[in-house]
Order: sequence, then structure tokens, then C-alpha cells
Amino acid sequence: MKKCPAKAITEKGHDKIECYNYGQKVERKMISRIGQILKPHISRVNGKLRPPVFPVGCAFCQFGVPCMDKNPIASEEK
Repeated sequence: MKKCPAKAITEKGHDKIECYNYGQKVERKMISRIGQILKPHISRVNGKLRPPVFPVGCAFCQFGVPCMDKNPIASEEK
């Protein structure tokens, strides 16, 4: 929770809308700064191409957590 710059992670869970809005803000800044070197991501949903998006995000919430580089409960599942 402390690492989330969007304050989107609380005791109540992950506020995906707040996280998305923060990601959009970061994306706008990154595109204006280094947009010429970013490669847009193009995806297909139900056979239709979606508009290109730039894969920009913070991912701070994914660093320094038990599941960062392994499944923390893998030994329990065996």
C-alpha cells in the first residue's frame, strides 16, 4: 500500500479505477516526453483490432512483495 503512488491500494483492496486513472496520467506524461521511442501495443478483442495503446504504468505495487518473482504458496500447493 505504501508503494502505490496512486493510493489505489488500501485495506479495502485494489481500486482499479484509481489505478487506471493514475496510469493514464503517467501515460500522457511519458508520451509527451518520449513518445517517439515508445512502441504502441495493438491487441485484438473478439476478432476486432483495438486502438493502439502505449504500455506505460508504474508497477510499484509489484516490487518488493512475496509474489514478485515466484508463487509464494507454490510449496503449499504440492
